[in-house]
Amino acid sequence: MKTTQRVLEILEQNRGKAISGEGLANEIGVSRNAVWKAIEELRRSGVVIHAKTKKGYFLPESDSSLSKEGISALLGKSRLTLDVRHTVTSTNDILKQLAIDGAPEGYVVIAAAQTAGKGRLGRKFYSPDGSGVYISLLLRPKMKAEDSLFITTSAAVAVCRAIDRVSGGRISPKIKWVNDVYVNQKKVCGILTEASVSFENGILDHAIVGIGINI
Repeated sequence: MKTTQRVLEILEQNRGKAISGEGLANEIGVSRNAVWKAIEELRRSGVVIHAKTKKGYFLPESDSSLSKEGISALLGKSRLTLDVRHTVTSTNDILKQLAIDGAPEGYVVIAAAQTAGKGRLGRKFYSPDGSGVYISLLLRPKMKAEDSLFITTSAAVAVCRAIDRVSGGRISPKIKWVNDVYVNQKKVCGILTEASVSFENGILDHAIVGIGINI
């Protein structure tokens, strides 16, 4: 694991608590200069890292900026391939091209904003910066096209479980069949699944699950 990833992993695990450069260096097994370089690289990538004189570095508890390292640290061991960007046209469109180019199952594009977000039936999906997280996941299931509806419903259930877990059970999300999630009669998530099907056998070549969540 790269030094930047280890530094961010440790800071994530101690969010809000300052850790000295020396402490980070000793835990990772690198020099203090290597830690400083990692901190600067993370800051350039958009991670908000604060520093306290004679105390060390820390991630503010109120910050929720997206970064590949931060998400990786929270996921732990995972088969996902993360591609984290700040602003994109559409995570689904980007992943669609990556799928054609041979990206593996489990490739995920995550963004903080979309300029051309997509909804069902060709509608636009409002995706402003600072209010949501937009995710597209590549799947390569061996199933017939008519069975692909289960992908969307599974994603909706997963979103509800995630909201319940993150909120500590204080929020009770509901699924509006089949691709929206609501909280207190207000839409908080839209799901758009797009698939490529082989005309020879009717089997999916791949499916892209787009999930936009208002945070």
